[in-house]
Amino acid sequence: MKAMSCTFKNAIVHVDGQSYRGCRFERCQLVYSGGDLPRMVDCEFLRCRWTLEGAGARTLRLMKAMVERGGSMRSLVERSLGLTDRSGPVPDAGQDLPRDLDKRLH
Repeated sequence: MKAMSCTFKNAIVHVDGQSYRGCRFERCQLVYSGGDLPRMVDCEFLRCRWTLEGAGARTLRLMKAMVERGGSMRSLVERSLGLTDRSGPVPDAGQDLPRDLDKRLH
């Protein structure tokens, strides 16, 4: 799917391999299952939540276990996610997602 300037409200949106430009997501559940990364450019996210399923959920469980183990495993995850600079606040999960999400994913 290639969506341009669309609005999604109160929807479950499966994003694997999809492309969105200038779209608005309101109160949506965005589902990623570990497939091809979604492309999201200049999109707005209002009160949305992300759900990981399948391979995406398994990857997250692996990363969580690595962080809990600590030491070099934790450092590897933090570096991979770009979390080594702890000078700024960590956004909480309830905040709206950044408009440049696509740049952060690639």
